Parts: sequence; C-alpha cells; structure tokens
Amino acid sequence: MSVCRNCGQPLTPQQAFCKHCGTKNDIEPQTRAVGKKTVTLSAPVKWGIISILVVVVGLFSAHLYLSNQYKPEKAVLRFEDAVKDKDYASLHKILEQGGTETSLTDSELKGFVSYLTKKNDFKATVKQLRQDAAGTKHYKRIHPITDDYGNKLVVLVKGPKKFFLYDQYFVKAYPFTISASSNLDHTKVTFNKQTKMIKEADEAVTLGKVLPGNLTLNSVYKGEYTTLNSKTDVDYSEASNNKVRVSIYLKGKFITIYSNGDHADVYVNGKKTGFKTGTEKEFGPIPTNGTMEMYAVLDRDGGLIKSNVVKIEDEGEIDLEFKELAEEKQRAEQKERNMEALAMYGSDSTPNEQMHNFMEEFIAASVRAFNNRDFSLVSSYLAPQGSGYSATEKYISHLEEEGITEELLNLEILDVTTTEKGFTVKTREEYNIYYEDAPGKNTIFESTYNLEATDFGLRELSLENTKPVKSVALESDADYE
Repeated sequence: MSVCRNCGQPLTPQQAFCKHCGTKNDIEPQTRAVGKKTVTLSAPVKWGIISILVVVVGLFSAHLYLSNQYKPEKAVLRFEDAVKDKDYASLHKILEQGGTETSLTDSELKGFVSYLTKKNDFKATVKQLRQDAAGTKHYKRIHPITDDYGNKLVVLVKGPKKFFLYDQYFVKAYPFTISASSNLDHTKVTFNKQTKMIKEADEAVTLGKVLPGNLTLNSVYKGEYTTLNSKTDVDYSEASNNKVRVSIYLKGKFITIYSNGDHADVYVNGKKTGFKTGTEKEFGPIPTNGTMEMYAVLDRDGGLIKSNVVKIEDEGEIDLEFKELAEEKQRAEQKERNMEALAMYGSDSTPNEQMHNFMEEFIAASVRAFNNRDFSLVSSYLAPQGSGYSATEKYISHLEEEGITEELLNLEILDVTTTEKGFTVKTREEYNIYYEDAPGKNTIFESTYNLEATDFGLRELSLENTKPVKSVALESDADYE
C-alpha cells in the first residue's frame, strides 16, 4: 500500500487522488509481469481455412444463383424468349420438360409459335403465366390458360425438385386431338408422316394429337375408275375442348343412274361393278372423258336382258333403258288407255258389248253422213290424223255423184285386238244399198277398222280393208222401203 505524498494518508493502488487532501497519486500501481506467448499457424492450415471459406462462400453464392434460376418467373421468361426469338430447340426442351404430349417436331413448333403470336394475344398469355408464377409463393392453384376459343393452351407446371432442394417449374402446352371425315369411302389421310384410312364416308377417324398451328391434311382417294387428291387446312377456331374435326371434301364427278328396270346389275366397260339400279346413291367418282361405257343387265324370268350402252362424257344423269321393259310398259299403258276409252260406251257392260256399242254408233253416224252428204255428221268419230278422215270425205262425194244411199241392217263384232294406239276391230255388216239407175242390193261386208283410244273416246284411224262376202239383188226396192 502507498501513502499520499502531501498528507501521508494511506492510498490504495487504484486511487487516482487522495481522499483526504485531493493530491494526485503519482505512484503507478504495481503490476505482475506476465509473459506473452505468440501462436504461429502453418501454411497448410492457413490454406485449409481459406479453402473452407472459399467453398462456403461459393456454395452460398451457388445457392443464391440456383434459387434464382429455378424461380417460376424464370420458367415463364425462358418460354417467352423462346417464342419471341423463334428458338425452336429451346422451346422443344421447355415443352418436353413440361410434359407436353406430342411429338414436338420443328414444323409443329413453328405452327404453334404462329398460333400463339398471330391467332392469339401472346402478351396476355405471358401476363397470365407471370401472375401464376407469382401466385406459387402463396400456394395459389394454377389453372390452364385458354386460347381465344376456350380451348386449353398452356399452363405453368411444377416439376421434380432439383438437387432435392429447388422447386422446378416448366410450361406445358396442350395439344389438340384431330379427327377427320371424308365424303368418299376409302380415303387415305396423311398426318404427321403417317397415313390413316377413312373406310366409310362421313365416318370420323381420330388421327392423333398435335399442337395448334398450321396443319394441312393431304388426302388421296384411289378408286377403281379415278384418283382424287385434296389439301385441307385444319381450322382450330372450330375446336371445342381441344378437339377439332376436319371435313375432307374430294371433288369428283358423279352420275345418277336411272333405269326402267330396278335391281339390275350395272356394268362398266364389260365388268360388273356391284352397283344396282334403283338406288338413290350416286355412282362415282368417275372420269368423263369418254373412256367409260356403262350398261345394265337384268335377270328376268330366268333370262338376261341388256339395256342400252351409254358412253360417259359428262357428269349428271344417265338413263339405262331396257327396250323390252319399255315396250311392255307402253303396251300396258296403252291397254289402260284403251280400256278407259272403251268404258265410255257402257260402264256396266263387257268390253265386247262396249265395242259393239261404239261401232254401232260410228257406223250409224257414217250412214247418216253418207245419205245426207254431210261429213260433219260423222267427223267427231274420226281421228283427224288418220287416213280414214280424208277417205270418208271422198267417199261421201263419190256416193253423191253416184246417187247411192245405204241402210244398215245388222252389225256383228267378229274380233277385237289391242294395238299400240287403240284397237283393231273386225266386223260383219249387212246393208241394203240403193242406186239411182240400178236395182238395189243386199250386201254383207267383212271389214277391218283401226281405232285410236283418246281422252274423249274411240276414233277411227283407218278402214284397213273391206270386202263383200255376199251380195244379192233386191226383189223390189219397195220391199225395203
């Protein structure tokens, strides 16, 4: 212990001034001498510590870099840049990693870029992707982004962790399912270098999946008579739920076959086609350059009949007519007309009675016209185009010149046959014929008349022949007056 140098009061080593008089304590406190030991590190240890620090700093920097690279915003940016720069290799990788379910060919990717940027609002699509990327921090649910027509277009998807630490995000594109139908059977359609067959017309056949873009379907129809080709662009604006059906139209030339014989086999250039007449289906497609000749064959009552032969030089309608059937139809129709005309002379009578009624009317009118020298009394019973019309006029003039009159005594129908225009009728007629300058005669004639059936009844066409089969002089004209 020390004392104050002014008043002698004891001081502790730690006192700076004397408590009694305030004099400064000039005596330095005694200290214990302690020996200092210096530690020196070796060079390997120093480099080891430096290496560890470098690794730690590097790992931390890498962590920061990777955390930034695998942010969902970066996935959107890479997709945006690939589309804008038309970097199809990068776009292929992005969509493949995102799980896009198509082949991702270069042509497909080019079309997809065009669809994104020209047929849709790509800025709006990217904006929505960015919003979805930002929403992942808050675990918001991500929904697919649709195109202008309501079909799924792209979506931000989460992939497996990178290095088991970092979440990965990718952009996935939604393909469209393409189906096609054709207006012709057996149409081959090329899709992504593969060919599919549409076996039946209007049948929808699924071709496959493809990203929306610029897709043209090449179609080929190889028929027995001609080959047709067409190119059809896929219109994605007609898609619904990422499905679009393409209607393929192959423009060929067709004919409609008409025939008076149904279920007849149609032949082309002598070869049976399997097509039958009497259907509403068109025949074709066919060439129209005259190289095709067509006819039909009908098995009728155990015998074959052949139609006319038609050379095909234009599309439209053709008529394969069987002459035999046409003639039969004509005869049947004429018979019907005949019977309708005949029925005007007694609806409740037999055909023979009806014919007798007409002939009796006609001959009676003729006799009146002869005796009165008046053609008008019989003209309504004559067909103007028939030879009997003019012949009757001349006959009346002849009777007038000769002074001859007639009296019908009896009429008998011997035979009636149907003709193309009406009937042929054979009669036996008995007359008394009177002359001005000679004795009268009783004469029986057998005559053959050709009659026409009209809507107004029967008309005489011609007197085919007439001949007397018996003629005797009248004993006295007075006996017949």
